[in-house]
Amino acid sequence: MIVENTLDLSLAPEDAWRVLLNIPFVAPCLPGTKLTQMVDERTFEGMVQLRLGPVGLSFRGTAVIEDVDAEAMQVRVAAKGREDRGRGSAHAAVTFRLHPRGDGTRVAVATDLALAGSIIQYARGAGVVTRTAQQLVDQFAERLTQRIESGEEPDEAAIKVGSLLWKGLTARLKAGKRDTQEA
Repeated sequence: MIVENTLDLSLAPEDAWRVLLNIPFVAPCLPGTKLTQMVDERTFEGMVQLRLGPVGLSFRGTAVIEDVDAEAMQVRVAAKGREDRGRGSAHAAVTFRLHPRGDGTRVAVATDLALAGSIIQYARGAGVVTRTAQQLVDQFAERLTQRIESGEEPDEAAIKVGSLLWKGLTARLKAGKRDTQEA
């Protein structure tokens, strides 16, 4: 299913481009999204909680920036995730492209979304998914604008430090489990 959305930002295209590619800075602006690990400069792991119709869903997954065309100001991202309660999975190919608009920038977002498993029944056609997607894009634009206008500067080191701490903690927990099982 193809879902198309737009959002407007009060930044010049060059500034909007720089901000939108700073994933640790923009991820918290997407409702229900939590960035849990920056695997490398183009690969991110995280969680997304959202409502699809009457049902709350929680996905854990990975997003990979596959292509960045600075000249065309276009980015392609592949995302995939599994629903925490085993109700299915989602795969999305997302392309966003920036266009000058007055004093700001219009961002056109095209998402090729594939749902699998029992979560399909909650979507009940493209209408619920399309409405949910536009609501999320509108909320994202509002939150990002607030974050930009607040003057908050992104702390790129924070996600890297958090990622290293998480890796160390999970390695210790796994090693402790193995020691317990071997005893």
